[in-house]
Amino acid sequence: MTTTEIIKKFTGEYGYVTDIKGLVAFLKQSKVKEEDINRVLFDVLKHNLRVDIDHKKSFEEPKRKAVLEKQPTQDEIVEAKPIIKSELYDVTSYINALKECEDDDFLTELLPSFYDANYDTIIPSILLYLLREIQLAHEMMSDEDDEYLTSVISTDRKLIEVVKAYNVEEESVDEVIEEHKNKLIFLRKPNGSLYVDDDLDEINDEEDMLPIIDDIENNRITKEKRFNNYDPLKGVSAIRKRDARIIFTRLDSDVIVVLAIVVKRFQNTQPYRDMLVGRNKEFKAQRDELKVKIADNKFINENQEILGRIKKELKGKAKELKVGDNNG
Repeated sequence: MTTTEIIKKFTGEYGYVTDIKGLVAFLKQSKVKEEDINRVLFDVLKHNLRVDIDHKKSFEEPKRKAVLEKQPTQDEIVEAKPIIKSELYDVTSYINALKECEDDDFLTELLPSFYDANYDTIIPSILLYLLREIQLAHEMMSDEDDEYLTSVISTDRKLIEVVKAYNVEEESVDEVIEEHKNKLIFLRKPNGSLYVDDDLDEINDEEDMLPIIDDIENNRITKEKRFNNYDPLKGVSAIRKRDARIIFTRLDSDVIVVLAIVVKRFQNTQPYRDMLVGRNKEFKAQRDELKVKIADNKFINENQEILGRIKKELKGKAKELKVGDNNG
């Protein structure tokens, strides 16, 4: 069968080739060579991108959106199989999530964990997919398609930069060291219990959290990420080391309120975002009261004791992990 015939055989109701796994199985059963399978899949990627452009030209924008909301976009249905050898993950799920994310601050949260067993394969797969889509967009460029394809190229280039930056694991650098230490205050729930205790229950073995706490306490915040692009989180920041994150906001020049300590274990950012928004809302409700309380040494000392307990618990969890590894 020719590539055109194969694409026609697997084309769905809306013109897209959606059954990628079925297509690959068919090619393998037909004893098609690996390099030829890759060529067919590349042609499928080009076909789906062309279908997407045809939808754009055939419908008014509201109608096009309605159709695409009911059916997978080409980002959802084109699987970058030419470089994927494992069936344990789906690279297109990452591509789709990245392209649908409306908040740049959360893009890196959609990428795989550094501890993911397939991390070293998923990241190059994402980059190659994006590079190939840019290549195809350039090949298909014409005057009438220029606006849409330019948008595709621009988005893909931005995502490539995000992924590349995320893939560079830099050690913390003590670029700025002030003379004073920061005082850490831990946000409480309306019932008086600590949010951080809930967070600790979800952290099993994260030894990277301790260096972050030390950096914040000693005012060595050199890689602060601010959520300024998202109105409900303006004023909120994060500092991270690999997958460990501490989310905080400033109450005074040397007083930091810890909103959350988390370890990245998710692809869907919505629950994570909702959690941060909820805690920031609670902080704002308590802000005026906290500004009064920080003048009281007793209150500061209470939070210092909480900090000591948190450090002790995290050290214990890291120690348990090492013992388990040695026995393992």
